[in-house]
Amino acid sequence: MQGGTCMSEEKNKKRIISRRKLLASIGAAGVALATRGLIQANTVHADNESVSETVYGAGTEKKKPPEKEPFAFDWHNIKDYGARGNGSADDFPALSQLISARLSAQSGTVYLPRGTYRIGTNLTIPANAHLVFDNGALLAPDAGVTVTIAATISAGTYRIFAGSGSVRQRFR
Repeated sequence: MQGGTCMSEEKNKKRIISRRKLLASIGAAGVALATRGLIQANTVHADNESVSETVYGAGTEKKKPPEKEPFAFDWHNIKDYGARGNGSADDFPALSQLISARLSAQSGTVYLPRGTYRIGTNLTIPANAHLVFDNGALLAPDAGVTVTIAATISAGTYRIFAGSGSVRQRFR
């Protein structure tokens, strides 16, 4: 009989689930239920009321917000106008084209990314321009060339002018 009892005990041991397996299966069942709820969830839509209407009431008259002009972002990268910024090519034509095409009638921002922008001809940057120098961007007039800047300048605490020419600030 002992042989029969050992066999039934061995079968019972195989049928009993361990605590780890039980907890894992309960966790898997919970995940399955939660996932089913997420998949079958209905879509929620917000009402057309604003927070002010909900808190203070709709009121009898609604004021139409003032119409605004479309927003124009006048930020011009000098490289988009043909500037090379390699220190050897003359970047005067690119800067001159940008000024005449974009800054003659309206204000705008001229962005100079990292590079040395050699200027080989006298140049005046108008007051309606705003120059933004990236770290490592240098404006470098050649010897005998003067760059006159009436524009505002944004730059960090790094050098922004190089070359053997001169740079002058025209105050407004």
